[in-house]
Order: sequence, then structure tokens, then C-alpha cells
Amino acid sequence: MTLSRRFLIAYLLLVGLPLGALLGVLHFGRNITAPAAVDGVWIFTLNQSDIARSHCAQSTWAKLSMTISQSGPNLVIQLHPILTRVAFGEVRGRALNAATLASAPAIALRCDPNGGYSVSASLDANPTPVTLAGALHLHGCRDCTSINFRAVRTKLARGRL
Repeated sequence: MTLSRRFLIAYLLLVGLPLGALLGVLHFGRNITAPAAVDGVWIFTLNQSDIARSHCAQSTWAKLSMTISQSGPNLVIQLHPILTRVAFGEVRGRALNAATLASAPAIALRCDPNGGYSVSASLDANPTPVTLAGALHLHGCRDCTSINFRAVRTKLARGRL
């Protein structure tokens, strides 16, 4: 085999094959859309009639905030300062759903900061600033009802431009 033929084969393998693979990935990935960005710190405005009905209402409900960390469609949610457990969930389209991991069922009369909860909300990207509207469901408290909320993002997560 001559030197020019070996060079041509090496060139096709080392340049042509990766270039062809890149073009294939771009072709098949052109219809993929990124999930909605919901990461950051969100400040809650709670429905006052829901708080009045709930036996879990505390003075700190007015200062409730939610921190969302996002990687693709996967979410990790922390609610401050009332609930200490972390909820895991996902965003699909404009819908956000998250819940704490299941634990031993404990029925309490008062809101437990270590108790389970779930959040379901929908993203409204049209207004400025972007808002979430949904419900916070407290588990493990027999007298607690779900509380409707609106949340406004105040800060984007670190590392975002």
C-alpha cells in the first residue's frame, strides 16, 4: 500500500467519520426542545383563605420561599423556612411536580417541619417576571389542607447568565 493511500484512509477515519457522526447527531437532535427553566429562588404569595382554613398555618407562612435546582427536566426543591425536607420532581412542558420521598406515615395534629409534602404547579412564562401557580400539599397532618399559591422568581440559580 502506498503512502498516499494510507494517508487517505487515515484521513477518512480520523476526520470523515467524526464529522459524519456530528452531522448525524445534529440531524436527529434538531427537533428536541429544552425543558422550561425553573431554577432559582421563588417567593410565595399564598391564598389567604386556604391558610385560614388550614390548621397548619404559622406566622412564617408569609415568608415562605422555594429554591429549585434543575438539571434538564429533573428538579430538587427546598422550601424555607418551614419545611426541612427536600422534594424531588420534574418539569414536563409547563407543568412542575415534585414530592418528598416516602417515609413512615405519621399523622400529626400540627405541621411537622420534617413532614412530607408535594408541590404541583404550572409555569406562566408570559408575564414579566415569570410566575408559578399551583398547590402545596402537606402530608402527615390530618387537619392540613392543600394551600394554593403564586410564586415569583426573584433570583436565578448560581451559574446562569
